[in-house]
Formats: sequence, structure tokens, C-alpha cells
Amino acid sequence: MMKLCPECEGKLSDQASRCPHCGYVPLAHRKTSTPGKWLVALGVAFCVVGAVLFAGSFPVKSWGGHVEPLIPWGGITGFAAIGVGLLNVIIGRSIMWWSKN
Repeated sequence: MMKLCPECEGKLSDQASRCPHCGYVPLAHRKTSTPGKWLVALGVAFCVVGAVLFAGSFPVKSWGGHVEPLIPWGGITGFAAIGVGLLNVIIGRSIMWWSKN
């Protein structure tokens, strides 16, 4: 059965995945994102940033011979970022699991 495309008013089959005239994708053929997936990605990003901050908090020997951390505030901030990241991953995975059941 043919219908009109809502974008260009061209003829469009209800089986078509997109309009041959303008490329419009009907709602029935649009991909939906998995709920919670962005929370997991955000959590992983927080964990990576936290690990870098934490690693930068360890003392290193500079050219002058004195020992100081690269990022003085990195230890507690890194732990906090890792904690927030893990919380986001847990919540995101829970949402993904819950939406499947």
C-alpha cells in the first residue's frame, strides 16, 4: 500500500525503510537506543578520568630533584570520579536489565 511521505509528499510504500525521494525514515524503521546505555558510557568515562587523576597524584621526582605530585588534588578527586563512574555503570546496567524484563 502506498502512502505520502510527511516530509516531501512523495509516494512511499509502507514497507520502505526510507523515502526514495528525500531519505525520510518512518518511525516504524527508526532505531531506538537502549535505555541506560549512555549512563554506562558516562560511567566508563568517569572511571578513566578518575584513574588518570589518581595516577597523577603520586609523587614524581622533578628536574630540580625535589619530589612532588603532578596533580596535588588528584588523589581524592580521582577516587570521587571513579566512585561516580562506578555508580553510573551500576545504575545504567540496572536500567538496561530492567527494560529487558
